[in-house]
Amino acid sequence: MTELSRRPLLVAMTVLTALTVGSAGIATANALAGPAPVPASVDKATSNAPTPTPDPSRSAPPLSPKQLAASKSAEAARVLAAMPRKPVGVTPKPKVSPSYVEGVQIGEECTAPGAVGHTLDDTLMTCGPTVTDTQNRWRKVEPPTRR
Repeated sequence: MTELSRRPLLVAMTVLTALTVGSAGIATANALAGPAPVPASVDKATSNAPTPTPDPSRSAPPLSPKQLAASKSAEAARVLAAMPRKPVGVTPKPKVSPSYVEGVQIGEECTAPGAVGHTLDDTLMTCGPTVTDTQNRWRKVEPPTRR
């Protein structure tokens, strides 16, 4: 054989040797790493194990497109109903304007401490106890004094 006729053979042998050594190194590295972990999302139905052929006499008849859509919609509704709900954002409390009790009298007993009312002459009153009297009574609202 001449030098030129041996060159393609030499190149082919070099490539084949490199591939063999490279794949053996990869195989050794994989063997040392141990088995690959199986993701939790892979179930037995998608594994490589052979699946038994279902008995045609026992299988359900095929669903029409409408029935298939309805069953998918029902499944989606079941999944959504089972999901926990979490509020999105903070809902502001509604602003409640105070409701006034009209026609109260000074010193008269009241039941809702903190309630606000007006006398017949339109004096602003509040319901609550004092330091000396623990009974809830209508009392005149005193404006703060300026210093």
